[in-house]
Amino acid sequence: MKAVADTLAVARSNLVERVARPTKPRRSYRKAADEPLLVLIRRLVDERPTYGYRRITRLVNRQQKAEGKPAINAKRVLRIMQVNKLILERHTGRRAEAAQHRSADRAFTTPSGAYGFSNTRRCDEIEHLLFLATPAATLPG
Repeated sequence: MKAVADTLAVARSNLVERVARPTKPRRSYRKAADEPLLVLIRRLVDERPTYGYRRITRLVNRQQKAEGKPAINAKRVLRIMQVNKLILERHTGRRAEAAQHRSADRAFTTPSGAYGFSNTRRCDEIEHLLFLATPAATLPG
């Protein structure tokens, strides 16, 4: 604490009080200028329910530019969409069943295939070994 106080050139007692003081809770986000944007965003989301905030931001800014208005920040569009629950669910890129197979495949210990799903891991390993065994002269490129 002394090093921080010396670096900032403030009294240590000031820092101790700031650390001990409870922080104020943040207020909810509301701007009056967001109402017209919300109407536009809601209309675009209803027309294109699979679009995320980035694509919606591009569409909003395209319309803003056509009307001669300034562009809107993507974080602002994200915040408006989050507050009004217009955000898509997060996409992890994996189906639930594939994730289960992958975690079970990591626990693979026996070569006998005693588990009840396809042997994709072993096929991938065999293909990789075949690729490594192929002479470089026969590879394209």
